Amino acid sequence: MTRSPLVIDASVAAKWIKPEVHSAYANQILRGPYTLFAPDLLWPEVGNILWKSVQRQELTTIEAHEGLRTLFRCPITVVSGRSLVPAALEIALHYRQTVYDALYVALATTRGCQLVTADSPLRAGLRKTPLEDYILWIEDVPKFE
Repeated sequence: MTRSPLVIDASVAAKWIKPEVHSAYANQILRGPYTLFAPDLLWPEVGNILWKSVQRQELTTIEAHEGLRTLFRCPITVVSGRSLVPAALEIALHYRQTVYDALYVALATTRGCQLVTADSPLRAGLRKTPLEDYILWIEDVPKFE
């Protein structure tokens, strides 16, 4: 079976660690026939999500550390953000997105694949733009058994 490339962002990766809305969809991505990519920004972004979850008492400190170790074992090809920043800055400036979010979009455009996200503002911000086809809402990822 051919593995399809997908870029995942922190909104998806965090759902592999802590149960929340769309976690089941995120877990299907891990089981599917995909080659996963993410910029190196993924690690600090997920770390920050875990920190916030501990502050809100949604996770314990131990669960946050275990979750990060789990994420490190996920089959994700990590791409240096340095090479993506020029394109990300252009996307951010043109479409009024953060450079952080635009980094994921830039990776998807350079790889010629889609970015899977559960980030509603990012999805909405790129709707009806030439980049819309690069965004795949987490609920719309094809299911595989």
